[in-house]
Amino acid sequence: PDHADLLYAYALQRVRAGDNPRALQLLQRAVEKAPDNMQMIYVYAVALHSAGQLQASNAVLDAGLRRRPTHPDLLFARASFARDSGDLVQARKFAGQLLAAAPDDPRALELQRQLQPPADG
Repeated sequence: PDHADLLYAYALQRVRAGDNPRALQLLQRAVEKAPDNMQMIYVYAVALHSAGQLQASNAVLDAGLRRRPTHPDLLFARASFARDSGDLVQARKFAGQLLAAAPDDPRALELQRQLQPPADG
């Protein structure tokens, strides 16, 4: 298949079949064909992260955020991945952007709570 939606659907089928390397290839092609599809970008970034390709995952998220700087799923993933890697400066930055973009999003509120610096005293 050479259409983004078909590539994406086939990639998800490959994930369910346990063929993650092939799924990553298909997701990459889908994102290349539909660079404005934030859901595909999000799924591809999460798949890369799950495969241990952390820098590639961040690069995909950053590219998506250049197109849609307030996209909640991309901001949440970027903040969560930064938190998980111990980069609290970046985690707080992206969590703040998520909170500004989606102030009622429970994920944003939970990230804000998790990333609060400890109170002195």
